[in-house]
Parts: sequence; C-alpha cells; structure tokens
Amino acid sequence: MGLTKTIIIAIIIILAFLAGMLLQSGQLTTKAITEIEPQEETTTMALCNSQSECIDVKITLKDGKVTKIQPASTTRKFPDGWYNPNKTP
Repeated sequence: MGLTKTIIIAIIIILAFLAGMLLQSGQLTTKAITEIEPQEETTTMALCNSQSECIDVKITLKDGKVTKIQPASTTRKFPDGWYNPNKTP
C-alpha cells in the first residue's frame, strides 16, 4: 500500500508540474485572445427627408467601419411641421 501511495503522489506532482509549465508559457491565454474575432456592433437610426418621410435603418459596424445598412422599418410619413425629437441640433 505504501508503494501505491508513492506512485500516485509522484503522478500528481508530475501532472501539476506539467500543468504549471503549460500555463506559464502563456500558450493558453495568448491563443484564446488572438483567435477571438472582432465583435460586430449594431445601432439604429431614423433617416428623414425634408417632406417628413422617415425610415428606421439598422447599421452594422465591425472594427469601427460600417459593414451593412439595412431597413428596420417601412417608410413613414409624418404630418407637416413634425419635428424629430431625437434629431441632434
């Protein structure tokens, strides 16, 4: 029984040593970080013309660059004199 305990303890020590070497080399974290693709970001925006016709669009960005613009609603006609409260001055 004493020999079995010694062998098991030696195997645990060797495995712990190998795991420490693998983690210290940075292979796990470096690989995980470099293989992550940049995330896409999306936002919506209302585009309106001078006749108060507006459409919502979904804008997709990757690495800060626009990759896709697609309609998110149908065109809406608002009454004359309508003011877009979300419009930046």
